[in-house]
Amino acid sequence: MRLPLRSPSNLNAEQRLLYEDMHKGIETNFKGFTAIDKTGALIGPWNPWLRFPKFGGPVWQLVKALSTSPTLPRPVREIAILVTGAKFRSAYEIYAHVLVAELRELPDDRSRRSLPASARAI
Repeated sequence: MRLPLRSPSNLNAEQRLLYEDMHKGIETNFKGFTAIDKTGALIGPWNPWLRFPKFGGPVWQLVKALSTSPTLPRPVREIAILVTGAKFRSAYEIYAHVLVAELRELPDDRSRRSLPASARAI
């Protein structure tokens, strides 16, 4: 089930604070794939986090910490994310991180070989 996107103009005060932090962080740190639609709505995993700030806020803090201070080498990190996304059939995660892997010049055959066969066609 997909949740309807939250329009930035329809956010309560708690959602607005999280939205502003997420929007800034996404624009700064998450390049190469679409995470914000043309209306400014957050898409992918960001949307449900925004809908429920009590849970989405801590998840966003974890994502920021992991993305700004990664301990794994970037190619290993992308493969781990792709394999995890494939395991859970997360189409958005696969979409986004295939593009990120390409931007980081991870060879396509290397990232594709790491995915289960069911995810290679995505």
